[in-house]
Amino acid sequence: MAIQTKSVRNALVYYDDRHPNRWLDAVGTNVVKWELEAGPAQSAANVMSRFVMTAATATIDQAVTAGDRLLITTGGTEHQGINMQLNGSAFRLAAGLPVYFGARFNVENGSKGSYLIGLCGVDTTLLNASTSALDVSASGIYFYQLNDATTFTAVNQKASVSNAIATGIVTGSGTKRDFEFFFDGAILTFYAEGKKIGSIAEGWADAVLTPSLNVRAGDDGAEKLNIEWMRAIQVR
Repeated sequence: MAIQTKSVRNALVYYDDRHPNRWLDAVGTNVVKWELEAGPAQSAANVMSRFVMTAATATIDQAVTAGDRLLITTGGTEHQGINMQLNGSAFRLAAGLPVYFGARFNVENGSKGSYLIGLCGVDTTLLNASTSALDVSASGIYFYQLNDATTFTAVNQKASVSNAIATGIVTGSGTKRDFEFFFDGAILTFYAEGKKIGSIAEGWADAVLTPSLNVRAGDDGAEKLNIEWMRAIQVR
């Protein structure tokens, strides 16, 4: 990988030359950005100070693998887990204002547990707390996988209307995967493992959104989500 730069709306954007829509950073007075840090600050109750957390039957730790940033381990009872949203809603898709979101992570058990990661409106149960199902009540742009499934699905959800795109990427065995989306100001495009999997030209989620995670145990005990990196960048 070589890092390249370009000017976007008078902001300086750093990107991966192998994947031009993978933004690494941006600098400018009109830039809004967030990146998951290593060594999350937390209390004895596993509450990360920058996140609003609900259904917190899980532990949150610095990842134990070099280079990784966060390890979430659910409780052992089915559907136990945690809903995490960054405090505040700094991102919103609007015409002409590009947005990037991406994350590299792995799940410990590819077909067990339910997972959601992306940008969503404020919602205390992105995944249902009593069954393996989505429960996103606000708008959002995210990737998810439910218990007993083996692949993640990309979703653009505007209020109650959703567009789903299969990623085709098999998860599991601790293998890290890249899941990203890029909104160029007009078209929302999803990527899995650096490859385009589909685009949406209208009806994209245009509500205020915040970086969001939800992890819940499957029917075979506790599950783990290990995140290497996760970031969101918008040039306004």
